[in-house]
Amino acid sequence: MSGNVVDLDVWFLVQPDSGELVEYGFDVCNEIECLAIDNGVLLEWYSETRDTGFGLERLARIKGLEEDVDRFLMFVNSWV
Repeated sequence: MSGNVVDLDVWFLVQPDSGELVEYGFDVCNEIECLAIDNGVLLEWYSETRDTGFGLERLARIKGLEEDVDRFLMFVNSWV
């Protein structure tokens, strides 16, 4: 099955202000990278970060088949 390849820049919340994930030793960037690999998505972190009021976000480029990228983002967004 072939599909459209998408190449996106996406902001990911990697250090929520609540601190819960970090408090329990949860490495958010590593987990996002593992989810990307598991879903066949290439992920490359940029050094750029921002704080929008919910916590620290980090920018990444993701690339893969549209259905793989959609599935990956669905998994990541289910944490929220």
